[in-house]
Amino acid sequence: MKARPSSSRDSVTFSLAVSERYDTHGDQNDLDEAIKVVKQAIKVTEEDSLERMAQLSNYANFLGDRYLRTGNFSDLEESIHIFEMVCGRVADEEVYFDRHKCLSNFSIQLSRRYRRIGTVTDLKQAIQVGRKACELSPDNDSKSKNLSNLAIILKHETSEQMIQRFSRKQSLTQRLEDLEEALRLGRQAVDLTLDDHGDRAACVNTLAVQFSYMPKKNGLMSHLNEAIRHGQKALDATGENHPERANRLVNQGGRYGDLFWETKDKEHLDAAIAHLESALYTPSVYDDSRIRAGKELVQYYAAVPNWDKAYDAVKTAMGLVPNLIAQTTSNADKQDALVQVYDLSSDAAAVALSANRGALAALRFLEQGRGMMAASVEESRIESLNLRTRHPELAERFSQLQGQISSSGAVSRSSVDIHPPKAGFEDFLSAPSESSIKNAAIPGAIIVINVSEFRRDAIIVEHDKIGTISLPQLTILDIRSNTQQAHTSSPKVLEWLWHTIAEPVLSALGITGVSPEERLSRIWWIPTGLLSICPLHAAGRHYKGSQETVIDRAMSQPVPEGNESAVLLSIERTPGYSTLPSAGKEIAQLRPICESKGFEVVEPKSLKEDIVSQLPGCKVFHFAGHGATNLRDSSQSSLLLEDEPLTVSNLLGTNIQQYSPFLAYLSACGTGQIAHEKFLDESIRLISAFQLAGFRHVIGTLWEVGDDISVHIARITYEAIQRGDSADESVCRGLHKATLELRDQWFKEQPPTCGHKRKERSILGDERGEMLEPRDIEALDDDEEDVSRLPQWVPYVHYGV
Repeated sequence: MKARPSSSRDSVTFSLAVSERYDTHGDQNDLDEAIKVVKQAIKVTEEDSLERMAQLSNYANFLGDRYLRTGNFSDLEESIHIFEMVCGRVADEEVYFDRHKCLSNFSIQLSRRYRRIGTVTDLKQAIQVGRKACELSPDNDSKSKNLSNLAIILKHETSEQMIQRFSRKQSLTQRLEDLEEALRLGRQAVDLTLDDHGDRAACVNTLAVQFSYMPKKNGLMSHLNEAIRHGQKALDATGENHPERANRLVNQGGRYGDLFWETKDKEHLDAAIAHLESALYTPSVYDDSRIRAGKELVQYYAAVPNWDKAYDAVKTAMGLVPNLIAQTTSNADKQDALVQVYDLSSDAAAVALSANRGALAALRFLEQGRGMMAASVEESRIESLNLRTRHPELAERFSQLQGQISSSGAVSRSSVDIHPPKAGFEDFLSAPSESSIKNAAIPGAIIVINVSEFRRDAIIVEHDKIGTISLPQLTILDIRSNTQQAHTSSPKVLEWLWHTIAEPVLSALGITGVSPEERLSRIWWIPTGLLSICPLHAAGRHYKGSQETVIDRAMSQPVPEGNESAVLLSIERTPGYSTLPSAGKEIAQLRPICESKGFEVVEPKSLKEDIVSQLPGCKVFHFAGHGATNLRDSSQSSLLLEDEPLTVSNLLGTNIQQYSPFLAYLSACGTGQIAHEKFLDESIRLISAFQLAGFRHVIGTLWEVGDDISVHIARITYEAIQRGDSADESVCRGLHKATLELRDQWFKEQPPTCGHKRKERSILGDERGEMLEPRDIEALDDDEEDVSRLPQWVPYVHYGV
């Protein structure tokens, strides 16, 4: 197949043959070649001809395949746009064009976009288009594939209905009807497909998936056994090197696993492990299937238990994650890839501790997996900049490999290893060394709170050692209850954080009482999972006279030199948001403080272009206004300006790190929020986006804050920075002083009964460590959860050295 086609018709035949070879062997070079050839054919074909419509349909299909491989959302969007155009131009009765195939493929792309961004209208349209494709199918051969595609889409419909049921208490009736229809269509598709047909394995696999989704009330055991029977048939018809084999092995392993949880039969457990091991350790073009196998294996190894094998599994899976991320190009695509590895690094760290591999091994898993997208930004942009300065020949090689990864995703991480390691780049593209981890804790301690279904621990990093302590009172149920049913700044939640996490950690550090401000220890808290939205820096029993608080015992997390600029920006009115009358007052108070430190104060127009142009060269950036969290794509979370938002993605695209900017102070609502639970370990939010962009220190808020409070906190923080001798420590100390003053003021404003009630009741489980009933974790009194009386000093956080 090396000869190039000489005509448009030859090009179509050639592209289809090459794409078929891709379907069989999974070599992306074949898919890229098919796309290239069909694009050339489209250019030389008559504009509105049926031949051109067919070529466009093939091109759209190839783009959909590439989206599955790389996660590049722009490919999916272009595919849908082309299918919509082609299906709209060709009539149903056109005999020289397989419109039913075009419609069926269009429906699949729409369902993929629904799974990516969750727009229900896409799902509805996919079902409608899929049904039309089945109606137009002229024979059994074409109808079987179209029916199978529709069955897949209906499975997504039942998943959406489950979401709606839990949010709006809908009945299961419609969901059961769709499941039964999907099952009927799946059976019909298999019946219509000949045993030796190329699509037979895919149709049988779809039927197995339909059986797997049938609910327990309809007879779980019988449906699981049917799913396993058809799943095995699909595997038998799938070649050892077929790109879908790993995915089908994972599905079959999951079915045996479901059977094991019902029967507790070791034979079923062994079968689940065998299939998942085969998927994990069989080379496949789809790393996501192998990663999923490793993630699922852990729960079954834990049931044995065999922590050594569990450790090998998570180590292999974690090693595949960088390849998964490298295949994507945009930040949004990286985020979608990260959904597939949610919780993996936390589970890996828990497994390392259970397998007695030590705290360092656990920490390296967390360091490798937590903030993977942030790491990819830093590695490709910041570290490569330093590499280019000191080793230009290696930097050039690195850039070439990045280009290959972006185009094909076929370059492995080992291809960019530096051999031998260059001085100062020993940790390049790898987990940091033990010494660099310890040095990061100077002065103070770094506390990583790891949350996994298998165990909860605090990993404590000090300048001379790395250790762990177990957190037995911290349960998954408690974490979910206190993060979903209560405001995380409520005194109830702060006390829970104190008893379960902060007090044990401080005791392990030898911090058992209050110290003078100048001798307060510094602590960097790094929670994982749902705990990432909890203000550990504010944990404690906050009532008058109490010293059982983090803020009284430790500082939880520079002044620049030279004639640098301080960019100060206030936006009092933002359409659709509340007015911030104190935003201008905040900037007015900070202006003389910045000028007294020798800064050239710049107050640009609140337009995106003006602000971005001022970021290079500025040392301090202060924004007093509104921020917005994007629910579907946190890379689009933003600071709201007059013309258009300044997004996380915009920030990550700048090169201001070369100017070593010092402080970004985001006095905006929700600059530390992450809306999607599965991105809680992924640090791409407004606060850390400024840090990744190059700012040494960033101050922001975990949630909305009062307008007047913002002015107070900012003034005290900047005044402390103004007086500070140590540039870096002055930022942490300044925010600590500001929040401490506000906390003490909050004490004075509380009703005298609050402290008394806090002593009488605990929000923890009973003395046996059992969970209390839901009514026992509600507010201690009706006023306690009143937002107006929640502590307003809690949401302020400092990211930096």
